Amino acid sequence: MNKQRILITTSLRGESEAADILEASGIEVIRFPAFKISVIDNAFNEFDFSILQKSDYVIFTSVNSVNSFFYLINTQNAY
Repeated sequence: MNKQRILITTSLRGESEAADILEASGIEVIRFPAFKISVIDNAFNEFDFSILQKSDYVIFTSVNSVNSFFYLINTQNAY
């Protein structure tokens, strides 16, 4: 019987909750570090935080975007 294998792209740190779950279920996971997560230095200058006061929701597309967003808020006292 062939063991199932899956390739998961990760950040350079190699962290992946999905990979951990798959491995725990017996699937062989090949982690492929393919990208680097970083905060853009001038992102604070480019983001209009006042839009948050006009919005009912903020939708994030990844854990990394949440971390970056709160990093900006905490370092710039923006909100």
